[in-house]
Amino acid sequence: MFQVSRFRFHNQKGFTLVELLVALTLFMIVMDITVSVFISMVGHQKRMLAEQEFLSQTSFVAELMSASLRQAVPDRAGNCLVEGQNKYPGYVYLLTRYDAGSNSTKGIKFVTKDNVCQEFFVDSDGILKESKDQDEGQPPQQILSGAFTIEDLQFVINGDKNLLGARSGEAIQPRVTIVLKAGLQKDGARQERIIQTTVSQLLSTD
Repeated sequence: MFQVSRFRFHNQKGFTLVELLVALTLFMIVMDITVSVFISMVGHQKRMLAEQEFLSQTSFVAELMSASLRQAVPDRAGNCLVEGQNKYPGYVYLLTRYDAGSNSTKGIKFVTKDNVCQEFFVDSDGILKESKDQDEGQPPQQILSGAFTIEDLQFVINGDKNLLGARSGEAIQPRVTIVLKAGLQKDGARQERIIQTTVSQLLSTD
């Protein structure tokens, strides 16, 4: 009885060291592929989320400026549209903050339908801001997340880069073209987007 049991014991099959090494190698290859695919999917999702955030922020800013500019009214008294010592009564829009380096203006000023003097501009640090005279004593408000940088912002009146502003009562309805180029550095990747839109004054200037 002892001899039979001993014979059966010695004939039981197991894994050899080579088989274990092969199995372990295949397992590691499968795991490496799985992890690589997972990391790639996570990275792709992050890029998609960053792009959506980028588009959402820049679209919001463009729509904010467009909605305000559409409802601009003439500065009858000439107390808002002022550049240096010059006043521009009767104007609807006035370009401000001339930048000699780019030969363009970095701001636009107008009067809202609520008789508020408002300005959109890029400051010396490249931050997009807005100011309102009703917030006197308060610093201009940043209207784009600090994660974004403004590469360029231009305002063009009535399609003419040489115009300083638009006066009410002229043959051409006052309109503004906004060209915004913004950048976003996130997770080691750099994104840039250019948004251009043209808006016309909605309210009658007569």
